[in-house]
Amino acid sequence: MSFTLSASIVVYDSDRALLRRALVALAAAVARAAEAGLLTGARITLVDNGAAAGAVVDESYVPDFAPPPAPIATVWRRIAGQGNVGYGRGHNLVLLDPAAAADMYLVLNPDALLAADALTVGLAWLRDTPACGMVAPNGVGPDGAPQFLCKRYPDALTLLLRAAAPAALRRRFAGRLARYELRDVVGDAGERAAQGVPLASGCCMLLRREALRHTGGFDPAFFVYFEDYDLSLRLAVGGLWRIDYVPAMHVVHYGGNAAKKSLAHIRMFAAGAARFFNKHGWKLA
Repeated sequence: MSFTLSASIVVYDSDRALLRRALVALAAAVARAAEAGLLTGARITLVDNGAAAGAVVDESYVPDFAPPPAPIATVWRRIAGQGNVGYGRGHNLVLLDPAAAADMYLVLNPDALLAADALTVGLAWLRDTPACGMVAPNGVGPDGAPQFLCKRYPDALTLLLRAAAPAALRRRFAGRLARYELRDVVGDAGERAAQGVPLASGCCMLLRREALRHTGGFDPAFFVYFEDYDLSLRLAVGGLWRIDYVPAMHVVHYGGNAAKKSLAHIRMFAAGAARFFNKHGWKLA
């Protein structure tokens, strides 16, 4: 069994060199999955939230590198001119676009570098696991440290510790933070697979079309932060689908540390958290 893939990357004032590396890695992963017989076609869309107003969809977007030859048709496109509509709404321009319909959807950050076999592993898992609606990968930082992209439902204290607490205080609450990161389930190095994890990071999500249709895409009320957690919870509503953590699917993520974000990002993080809790229920500690 093979699939078509629609991949979207939302950019806004993104590091251009890092974005280029992410696109190179994605192209290589598409080629590898095609060679494995898992892909029959791919459409890769760059959603540019920072481009000048009035720009239009460019169906013949060409990255500033030569992608590796693939045994399938790979379409590159760019969407611009919508303004800074936020992360989830940006991806929805692709996820909910009938012209970009596919069997599988990849949501990817511009600072996330897929391993060459990442799509091969993720697509094979979806092929062989009909109950899985989304695959969450094994993420590490550029230093190789695990990032634990799957989480339990958060409480306000844990989020405050992650977003604003000094390192010494976070060490005092290491057990609480480890539980939030599901380390008791996936292991201290993220080495163990897990089925039915509660929440997955939006830096890299591989979704089945039917599961995406079940959610209706990202909630546009979230500008940035926590739209991925909201989507995760809605995907599992009714028990129709589940999220599986597949440690053999690797991605290097250059972001993900809330405690090292700027004050503006911490404010947006707090606003996203409040919206999430208002929608799904507050848990203080």
